[in-house]
Amino acid sequence: SFGGVWTGMPSPGESSVGVIRINKYDVNAVKQTLDDAVVSVVSEGHLEDVSISNVKLMIGAACIVLAVTSQFWPTPFPSNMIILQSCLSIYILLTILSQVYLYIKEKDAIFVSQNTNHYRAVYSPVVVSSSMGRLSPLYSVTFTHKHDSNRVHRLEALVSEWFHEDGLFNRDRFVQQIRTLLDEFESFKKH
Repeated sequence: SFGGVWTGMPSPGESSVGVIRINKYDVNAVKQTLDDAVVSVVSEGHLEDVSISNVKLMIGAACIVLAVTSQFWPTPFPSNMIILQSCLSIYILLTILSQVYLYIKEKDAIFVSQNTNHYRAVYSPVVVSSSMGRLSPLYSVTFTHKHDSNRVHRLEALVSEWFHEDGLFNRDRFVQQIRTLLDEFESFKKH
């Protein structure tokens, strides 16, 4: 069985270029296709905040340094036991720190925008998150203001609205709904 996303030539009678056809029974492929489309729409007007990724990379680099240090320490094995134990302990702490940081900062976010303006337009900083249950046909995408968690705009619908019976993704329809939701988010004014 085919499990994943296929982009390529359309079937006979289809005129779209870059058709996306997936196995509609593969929840991961469905969610990934929808998430990619959401990120492509949001990134047209917002710059991505990569600080979370940078912190993850720094923690990962520190773990690599620990691994290299423990592997290539010049003292032979029995006498470098303290170095090995120290590197292992610090590695475990960094791994736990990384997981806690991701849980607190990233959660289920698929896109976090910077606070700065992009293309001289004023955009609200946004955190975009999505969810789809393992056996659920519902897909939910949420736009939350980065500094005001009460400012939330959500779209929740059955994935069958955007996928044909044969797994063909109706990207235009989905993107239009996401753009409408993003416009509502951007035009929201505090009272």
